[in-house]
Amino acid sequence: IILRPVEESITTAFNLKFQDFSKQLDLGLYWFREPFLFGTWYRGIPLAKQYPGSDAVAFLFGYKMDDFSVAYSYDFTVSRLGFGSGGSHEIALIYTFKVKTRKRYRAIPCPTF
Repeated sequence: IILRPVEESITTAFNLKFQDFSKQLDLGLYWFREPFLFGTWYRGIPLAKQYPGSDAVAFLFGYKMDDFSVAYSYDFTVSRLGFGSGGSHEIALIYTFKVKTRKRYRAIPCPTF
């Protein structure tokens, strides 16, 4: 049996959104250990307790098979809506298309006279 190395990575992500006077920041952290993906997100403005944009914490897990992935996430509301909203469930089905990489050609040097 030939064992191949397991792919493993940690990825951080953020998304800052502005709309009129509203601001929202999404902060995320993913841990991928082939074939599983685990992650967490925070949506809101950290350390701004009076800010109404603090909204949710999300937890995610997924499974990757070659070009196909499936993931599930649950968003837990931390705003004033609280438990009344029940949070939200999301399921993602992802197919990654293979893209041919173009061959890189060496630059032609400029002639000197």
